Amino acid sequence: MADIGKVIVQINGTGRVTLHALADLQFGSKSCDTFLMRHEIQKVTDDPSGGMSVILGDITDDDRPSTRDMRKAAFHARPEVRDSDARDKKFFIDEKVIPMLLPLAQTKRGIIGVLAGHHWSYVRVKGPKTEAHPGGVHYVNSARYICDELGRLTKRKVPYLGIMSAWIQLYFHMTVGRSFIKTIHIQHGVGGGQTLASALNKLEMTARWAEADLLIRAHDCKLVAAKTVRLGPREDHGGKAKSLRAKDIALLNVGAMTRAYVLDADEPDYAEMGMMRPTAMGWGEAHFDVRRCYTAEDPGRNWTADIRVTI
Repeated sequence: MADIGKVIVQINGTGRVTLHALADLQFGSKSCDTFLMRHEIQKVTDDPSGGMSVILGDITDDDRPSTRDMRKAAFHARPEVRDSDARDKKFFIDEKVIPMLLPLAQTKRGIIGVLAGHHWSYVRVKGPKTEAHPGGVHYVNSARYICDELGRLTKRKVPYLGIMSAWIQLYFHMTVGRSFIKTIHIQHGVGGGQTLASALNKLEMTARWAEADLLIRAHDCKLVAAKTVRLGPREDHGGKAKSLRAKDIALLNVGAMTRAYVLDADEPDYAEMGMMRPTAMGWGEAHFDVRRCYTAEDPGRNWTADIRVTI
């Protein structure tokens, strides 16, 4: 991971803040449903709670790890070929991808983090001449470039959090009373599976070692939402455990903007070639319902948030 995200959520009191989780846009693929994508992005920008979003990777239909290695090996002695590819990719992102994602970065709460995922490529960027880049030209991960460009256009940071996974800490700053933190673990995801349970199993396995209040995953294009519970002793102010404390852990696996089966005279998409199940179109949301603690939860009745996941 490249960083741990830290986001301040200013809120006056009781209310809802929604986080929209996006992934697997695969912009540029013939299977990408751009009409649905625009509709889903419009839902985010219309969100009255501020349109906060996170992107879990595979923004464009690019090389995956194996083909990046093959391309590097095939054109090892031809850097001009790789340079041309990087120029073309920058042009495509500037012309197609940035205009599509810019409304997300312009909402009140903006994009709080971006992962690259499996599908990304290198983009050619010109900048000042440095010791590392004497010609002023360097090549960056396309997801990082998208973050930098959206940040330049909106004049606020769009955090690039790495390739596969990261944590994000939401700092809820309350106008009155003690502020609190909710921790999110995001991952692009690996592996497959033909059942909805396969995605949920992978989230539950991650929850064994990743400390978080909310875990979000993508990659296999399955829409699944659930909760698991952790129990432990609740100590009073004297340090004595007189009751049990239950903590809900929210799990969310998000879908995609790619159709598995398309009417096309050319070769079918990889999903149909493998006779896989159709992908679940659409993404998911996590709702943070901010409230005062009940006296039984916290005698001081400080602030907290219940997390509800929807698909």
